[in-house]
This record gives sequence, structure tokens and C-alpha cells, in this order.
Amino acid sequence: MINVPTEQELSKLPPLYGTEAIKTQDKIVHLKFFLGAWTWYPVEYSPEERVFFGYTISGLGEDCSEWGYFSLDELLQVKAPLTPGGPAVLEADRDLHFQPRAVKDIPELAEMAGRF
Repeated sequence: MINVPTEQELSKLPPLYGTEAIKTQDKIVHLKFFLGAWTWYPVEYSPEERVFFGYTISGLGEDCSEWGYFSLDELLQVKAPLTPGGPAVLEADRDLHFQPRAVKDIPELAEMAGRF
């Protein structure tokens, strides 16, 4: 992974299940990871398990995008070929310009937030 978050940055996320009482649209997204058409928006984190809970926008289409759990260790290892069948040269990255904000304030998530 490019631009791996520090332990200090990760410690700012609420623990798993820490946002259950907060409406989906008001949950705070703390980080943004991406690779091609895939994007991960974590809202909770377990440092012991190194697992996030958040929303994933799938490169497979809107029907495959969902709330769920994803592993920091897996994100660290994700690689994609630059060309089909080519060597793995692209890695997941963290958006260094992303500022924490509510789901409803993120254009890619705002429409989805109204459904929950």
C-alpha cells in the first residue's frame, strides 16, 4: 500500500460497533483508500484485529458496493496489474487530501446514505 496510515491516525477511528447508534448519513468517514474503480471508506477500526468497518465502492458496479468489514492487512497487500495479465504494479493507496467528514457530505456516498 502507498501512504499507509500511522497508528496515531488509526487511533482516531471509533472501535468496531462504536457508531451503531449514529445514523448512517451522520457517521464520520475518517480515511479513504482506493485502487482503480475500488474505494474503501472506513468509519470504525479494531487495532487488535486490524479490521475496518465501512463502505466499499466496488469496481464491479453499484450492486456490489456495500457496508462491511475489510482488513488493513489485505489492503496492504492488494495489487493490480497495469495491463491485463501484466505484472502487478498498482497498489492500494490512501487519499492524503481526504478530510474526515460525514457520509452525507461525501458525494459518492450521499445518495446511498439516504437509503438507510
